[in-house]
Amino acid sequence: LALEAWCRVLPRTLGTLSQLYRTVDTKIFEGLAQDAVMSCTESLVAVAKAVEKARGKLDGALFLVMHLLKLREQIVPFDVDFSSNEIQLDFSNTRSSLTRMFHSGAANSWSGALSSLAGAPPKVYRTQRNSKKELERELKHACEALILLCAAQIAEPVAAWVRKADAISGTGGGGAGKGLRENVFATPDKVKDTCKALRAAVEGFKSDTVPKMELYLANPQTRSVLLAPIRSAVLDTYSRFHAHVNSAFLPEEYVAMQMIPPEDLAALLLLENTPPPP
Repeated sequence: LALEAWCRVLPRTLGTLSQLYRTVDTKIFEGLAQDAVMSCTESLVAVAKAVEKARGKLDGALFLVMHLLKLREQIVPFDVDFSSNEIQLDFSNTRSSLTRMFHSGAANSWSGALSSLAGAPPKVYRTQRNSKKELERELKHACEALILLCAAQIAEPVAAWVRKADAISGTGGGGAGKGLRENVFATPDKVKDTCKALRAAVEGFKSDTVPKMELYLANPQTRSVLLAPIRSAVLDTYSRFHAHVNSAFLPEEYVAMQMIPPEDLAALLLLENTPPPP
């Protein structure tokens, strides 16, 4: 199925708003646009879950980012206010007062009834809805989820090792010392296997995930904005792994285990035009 076949709500929403923009009063259009953008955002989130179920987490995350970006871009020409003030009335106090009034017999007296009602007016709640801000919030969450997913895909072999080392050292900063190598997961062969798994994960990300990102997100600048924090997250995890290994093994063992110098990993992770971290 083509990507657009998964969700027709976006083109239909944008098409309807485009037709109404020049034909109805501005205030009327603002109300319609507020509801349409809010409903479209909620629908895209729901459809993304269906895409995730059918195609996997990566497709679901990319689908949501792609469509929310399109929605944000396409509503820019509509020069209207996407916020609205809503008033809600809470009659719980009034209802309680009426119940007490009937039980006490005050309802038999007109003045008593009015007095009871006057003492328990409904509460007024004023709220402001901004469908554009809700869209921005969902887009931010979707981008963060995609970044975490991709970073975990690359760094998981190292992250799993680091979690075990941190548990032994009792710190999160690395450097468990010489005693680390006495654990089954931290033998020279296991460290070497972890480095191999990391290299394979990086290559798999570049050969499989990056092309899929290009399919969903055609704008290179958009991909670059997402890839930069993915790269930084992987390098941060690897720095902890590197610190643990440096503290537990000799320099000649470091070479024999085919450890990746941090600067070499940084070069491997230069995906497209991602800028290096500061």
